[in-house]
This record gives sequence, structure tokens and C-alpha cells, in this order.
Amino acid sequence: MKPLSIDFAPARRQRLGATALGVTLLVSGLVVASGALWHASDWQRHSQRLQARLAAEKIKDTAFAQAHRAPSVSLSTPQITAINDAVRHLNLPWRDLFDAVETATPPEIALLALDPDPEHQLLRLTAEAATSEAMLDYVVNLKQQTVFSAISMKRHQLDAVDPNNVLRFSVTLSLAERR
Repeated sequence: MKPLSIDFAPARRQRLGATALGVTLLVSGLVVASGALWHASDWQRHSQRLQARLAAEKIKDTAFAQAHRAPSVSLSTPQITAINDAVRHLNLPWRDLFDAVETATPPEIALLALDPDPEHQLLRLTAEAATSEAMLDYVVNLKQQTVFSAISMKRHQLDAVDPNNVLRFSVTLSLAERR
């Protein structure tokens, strides 16, 4: 038998190539890791600056709020009553009221005044008509509006001074309960 030459250790040249590749990978890994570490520290410094700025803004906002706080005001009873009356006037369903009156008013009726009474849930209406039939038709039209629960004619008179003999009348409209 012929002796076999078995060499379990690779040649030195082969070992150097593998070692050079390992060193190259190690160095490039260290470069990437140091770059990542630098970016992380930069982000941390940026975050700290933003947190410091946020804290300063909160302090400024608190100081501004304290400086511009509304002074406490005590109101007298007449002032409170006046404010409550104004709120009641504002809380009337104005759009619905005007739409209902506008829908019911024919061209032959001249609407002169709308006087709300929110305390009693009433709307007083003053108008003029050329004839009594037009006045009565207008009252019937108002009764058909769902915004009003009751309608009553308070007064009517013929204007003798006017050459057209205009009939002036007043109607009180009770507001329906809102849902």
C-alpha cells in the first residue's frame, strides 16, 4: 500500500485569507457600531434639549395664565337678573320663529313688529292688512305653524289717518314646548 499524505492543518496561506476576512469584518462592524453609538448620543442630546425647551414653555404658559386670569367679579341681584333675561332672549328658537312667521305671512300683510316675551313664552306680533279678510287669513296661517301652540288676536283698529284705510292689528303667539 501506498502511504497517504494527510495534512489536517491547512496551508498558512489559506489560514491568512480567512483571518484577513475576519479582521476586515470585525473592523467594519466596529465602525458601524461606533457610528450608531454617535447617532444615539446625538439623538439623546437633541431629546434633552427639546425636553428643556418644553419645560421652559410650560413655565411661560403658567406665568401667562396667572397674569391674564380673569378677576373674580361679584354681581348684584339686578345685574344677575339682567344677564338671565338676556340669556332667555338668546335661547329663544329665533330661526324657527322667523321661519314660521315668514312662511305664514302673505304679501298683502305688512309685518311691523315682533316683540318676544321669553319669560312667558310669548311672541307679540303687530301687522297691517288692507282688508279684514286678509287679516283673518293671516291668523289662520299662523295657527297652522307648529312652532306656536296658541294664537289670540289682542286688538285691531282701522287707521283713519291713513288714506288707504289700513287695518292695524296685534296677535299674541304662545310658543310651543321645545323637544
